[in-house]
Amino acid sequence: MGQNKAPFLKGKFRKMRKYALSSGGTEYRVVYRVVEESKAVVLIMVGSRERFYERLKQRTT
Repeated sequence: MGQNKAPFLKGKFRKMRKYALSSGGTEYRVVYRVVEESKAVVLIMVGSRERFYERLKQRTT
């Protein structure tokens, strides 16, 4: 089975990946980081697209 990697974010979030999805007309984002050494996924934040990156910035500062 092939790997399906989500795109990296940019700027200060460049080590994080995002997954975008929608349901019922609302856009959502999942932001996570992959730790290759331990083969783990660290979930950073999940939420609706509205003001998502603003909230992500507040959460990670």
